[in-house]
Formats: sequence, C-alpha cells, structure tokens
Amino acid sequence: MLITHIGISFKTSDIDIREKLSFSKQQKNDIYKELLNERYIYGCVILCTCNRTEFYITSKTPKKVNQKVIAILHAYYPFQECDIGKLFYFSTCNDSIEHLFRVSSGIDSLLLGEDQILSQIRDAYYEATENNASDKVIHTLFQKAIHVGKKARENTQINKKAVSFGGLAIDVAMKLFGTLKDKSVLVIGTGEIGNTVINSFSKKGIARINISNRSIEKVEQAKELFPNAHIIQFENFLESLETVDIVVCCTSSSKAIITKDNCSEHIQKRNAKQILIIDIAIPRDVSPSIKDFDCVELYDMDSLRKVIEQNYFSRNESVKDVEEIISVEMQKFIKWLSLRHVVPMIKLMKENAEEIKSSEIERAMNRLEKFSEREKTIVEDMAHSIVYRMLHNPIEYIKKIDYDETE
Repeated sequence: MLITHIGISFKTSDIDIREKLSFSKQQKNDIYKELLNERYIYGCVILCTCNRTEFYITSKTPKKVNQKVIAILHAYYPFQECDIGKLFYFSTCNDSIEHLFRVSSGIDSLLLGEDQILSQIRDAYYEATENNASDKVIHTLFQKAIHVGKKARENTQINKKAVSFGGLAIDVAMKLFGTLKDKSVLVIGTGEIGNTVINSFSKKGIARINISNRSIEKVEQAKELFPNAHIIQFENFLESLETVDIVVCCTSSSKAIITKDNCSEHIQKRNAKQILIIDIAIPRDVSPSIKDFDCVELYDMDSLRKVIEQNYFSRNESVKDVEEIISVEMQKFIKWLSLRHVVPMIKLMKENAEEIKSSEIERAMNRLEKFSEREKTIVEDMAHSIVYRMLHNPIEYIKKIDYDETE
C-alpha cells in the first residue's frame, strides 16, 4: 500500500486558479464518492484551505491515482496538459508523509507557523471519515500528522513568532492609514480566522469593530467573545461600506458577496473617502472589479502574499527545530507502515515453518522405537531452535525493507 499525494497551492498557482479548485462540502462529498468507486483506491482525504487543495490517497497504483485526480480537477478547471507540471505537485510514499507533516507543523504555510492549518487538517480528516473514505493507513497517517503539529507547537517557538491574518490585516491598515484610533472595521465572517482578525483589531485599539455573518448563531457567539463589537445584519452589511474604513472578508461563500454592481451605490456615497478591503477568502468574497473605484484599496490572498514576502520572509530559526521533530516522527511512522507491509509475509513464513517443524517431529518420533517424554521434549526444543534461528535473519531483513521501495 502506497500513500500518494497530489496538490496545488499558493506556491504553484495564483488565486484565479486556486479558487476554482477550492471545493465546497457538497463538491468534496461528490469527489469522495467518485474516487471510492475506483477499486484501486482504498482511502483518501481532501484538504482544502484558502492556500491549498490537496489529495492524500492510499493505493497500490499511484499512476492510476494521479490520472484520476487530474481528470477530476480538470472538470472544475480546464487547464492545459502542458501546465500540469507547473500547477500541481505529486509525491509518493515518504515524500507524501513528509509533506503532510510539514503542512500540519505550519512550516509549509503562507503565514509561517500559523495555527489554523492544524484544525483544518483535523476537519478534513473528519470529513473523510463521514464519507467512509478513511482506511487504517489514512487514519494512522492523519492522527500522526495532528500529533506532529501539536508537538511542533508545544516544543518549539514556531508559532510564537507567527504572523496571523489579523496581524497581517493590521499591518496593511497601519501602512495605509497610519493610525487606527479613529478608524472602524467591518469583519464579515466570524469563523476561526474571522475571530482571529476581530481579536487583533480589538487589541490594537481600533475605534469601532463591526461584525457580520450569514449565521445569526455564529455572529452572536462572536459577540460573546468580543462584547464591544457591533453586530451588522448580513443582509445590511453593504450599507456599511458607506462609512467603515476597513473591511475584512473571510466567509465560506461559494461566490463573491461584494461586487462592483452591488456596492456601487454605497461606494459613491463615500465621496471618494478611502476604504481598505482585505479579502482572505477562497473562493474570493470580493470581485476584483471593485478596484475600478478610485477610493478602494483591495488586497486578496495573492496581494497579501507579496506583503508577506516583502516584510516577513526571514527564515524563522524554529523551522530547523520543527524539521528535526518531523524527521523523528517520520521514521516512527515509516517503521509502522513498513511492518504493516511485511507482517502478512512474516506470519505466512512462520506458519509454514511451524507446519514443517510439526511434520518432521512427528516423522522422527515414528522412526524411534522408544523415547521418553524428556527425549521428546529435547527433540521438540531442538526443532524449535533450528526454525527460530533459520527465520531470524530473513525476518529481520524483511523488516528493514524501505517502505519507499515497496509496491
């Protein structure tokens, strides 16, 4: 059994492509069903975040898996065959394991050391189990990945110096406005990332925080966490564009909630007063066409990536510490996986040896005219010792076979 990994991320493609391959829950359910209809696929997890879409699949035929996943992705975004190598990355066996551990540890993230990815991996695994897509290898791999992510954060400083989306939004806002003491922000989307943004602005002392969410329950939960925030009904949030200085969008909407057409009237009422809109959702919450308004300063995930590369691209010294943890945990998992490959073979060898031993002991006993119980025990012990010593080296050799070389 091999672990195959296919993915696309902020490192290989721009937001125009990634948002088309960022699947809704229903789309993922449909993809799970399609994948599991293939007899050569035993288990799979689909990981979708604002910066990556990745498939982790167990199979004995990686080439077939790659072809199948590419065909599925092509149905959502018709890329050219010549672009496959540029847009997507592929790995098998040890490389797949290492990649997932790097992702869960936060060292493959756009925001180095960010914490949200760990819960996103956990949620992706739960979705796979809901679709009956988890086999023993997938289960153990993702439990280990979550363990590695926790261990990296508990035993290193990787997330202590991490820049959150909230911190990033504040830095962009401070650069544009200079101060936030007389400014107001509207945060649309009060999930984990939205609450992180709200918390960051609250600590920075911004004059007014407005929050909005399609779910009344979620926005009220956010209000409990941030009592000073003001709830804006989702159906009325566009009106807030007339007065707020900053808008941060982080919903899970499948289509843009702010477009040039639906906000034109409200933007015009600003009388050219500048507004900063930060869109950290994929698919995007904000249509790029609103940049046509002179007073709108729009940042999407690709724009934010440039900010990160310019200001935060110093290599965190904790990365090496995390990589050491990954190396150790990888060896443990690979050993477990390798043993899983060879246990049936070892079991069969031992069963065959036991049959031969028993048969030969019986044949020897029949040839002896008289023997005591003590003599019988000696013969049986000798036979057992011979079988054990003959099997020891072959079994130890089999256990050392590199998983990466097995098919």
